[in-house]
Order: sequence, then C-alpha cells, then structure tokens
Amino acid sequence: MSKLSGSDGSRNKNKGTIDVPSGEHRLQSSYTLWFSRKPAGKQAQNNFEQNLKCIATFSSCEQFWKIYSHLVRPDDLQSPADFHVFKEGIKPMWEDEANRFGGKWIVRLRKGLSSRCW
Repeated sequence: MSKLSGSDGSRNKNKGTIDVPSGEHRLQSSYTLWFSRKPAGKQAQNNFEQNLKCIATFSSCEQFWKIYSHLVRPDDLQSPADFHVFKEGIKPMWEDEANRFGGKWIVRLRKGLSSRCW
C-alpha cells in the first residue's frame, strides 16, 4: 500500500494517521484512493478484490492534489474502470464490516465528457 507521509517519510504511529507537514490543511480523517478495473467475462464478479489496487493514502488537501495531478485521465482508461475513495483501513467492498450500512455514489458521464469534467 502506497502511503504519503511527512517530509521524513514516517507515519505517525500514535494516531494511525499520516504525518502532515506544517502549513498543509489536515483532513478530519486519512483516506485511501483505490483503483479497480473490471475484467470481461463471468470471472469479474469472483475476482473483485484481486483487481482492486491501492493507489495512495492521504491526510491533507495538498497530499490529495499531489496524487490527483498524476492520475490518468478518465478518457485514457480502459473501460470499465473505477476510482474509489474510502477512509483509511476500509476496503471498497461490501464485505468490509465498516460498509455494512453504507451506500455509494456513482457518477456516469457521456463518452468524451469525463476528462473535461475531471
């Protein structure tokens, strides 16, 4: 799992959150950005967790924008592909206990419009 951290590369062991350098805008929680691509065929449902990749975890607005600026634009991704943002330690899966009362937001756009909105 890729983690962004403070300038010394360490994680804050006491709070379980990522160190945020002075002057950055700390978020209330740490979040993890995940990526998944659904393979074609019936095996797609059975291998969701195998197709789930952690991109990075962030704890400040500035750390998020550092990650975002390096993401591939939606028009350049093979479809179907998804980005997921969850609190750190929670996987974007219904089977995760933290999601038992959860829901989801889905944004679908016409072809060619996603990168412009992105």
